[in-house]
Amino acid sequence: MTIYKVTKYDSLLEARNSDNYLNIVKIYNTACLTERKSGFITLLANSRAGLAGSVNLELNNFGNIKRRYMKNIKLDFSSAASWDSRIKKDRDRLIENNSLRVLNSILKTTEEFKKDQLGGVKDILSIIGKGCGLTPAGDDFIAGALNAAYCFNGWLFNRLKNSLSGNVDRTTKLSRYYLTFAAEGRAGRDMLKLLESVAENKVDDIRKYANRIMKYGANSGYYIIKGLQWALKKTL
Repeated sequence: MTIYKVTKYDSLLEARNSDNYLNIVKIYNTACLTERKSGFITLLANSRAGLAGSVNLELNNFGNIKRRYMKNIKLDFSSAASWDSRIKKDRDRLIENNSLRVLNSILKTTEEFKKDQLGGVKDILSIIGKGCGLTPAGDDFIAGALNAAYCFNGWLFNRLKNSLSGNVDRTTKLSRYYLTFAAEGRAGRDMLKLLESVAENKVDDIRKYANRIMKYGANSGYYIIKGLQWALKKTL
């Protein structure tokens, strides 16, 4: 049985010296960002989709932790189910225009489309760390592009990965881990399902999983889908 205590440390150094504890970095209503020596783990309530490097808990929200910030909780992972975050390569697949049209229509229905922080992206290096939040808009875009490229376009994936090499320090600490997962060809369950749906040109499923991703964060989902769409266009 593996039990972690989630606690707030008085110093980050104290947290880094013990891998038996998860240091609370940020608490949201449906997510709790924690850190351990080996990297970040995002604890997600069961209302949120699984991401690479995350653990889904049978909780509706993290309100109690938020109200009692110093109170420890125990997490029992003895009966936890794991899932493979590795994206399946499908690089001989022809991308259908239907897929792009669906993604484009979803992006255009959002408020973020009108105030897009990135505009037309030409240079990946110029958007690393660009935007607000724990995972800036530019990094969300790059992660979505990496996910699509890993699946469908090996040349583009290698180009994006090489562009990131030596430059991830330009963004937030959490985003560095986020981009590292994407550069390893890993993604959350919704993205895995979305890529599978694009490969099989299942329009209804594309819409279903893209809309779920669009709900990530304040605007993270929008930029993830925008990056995915950008990479798919380069694969046609």
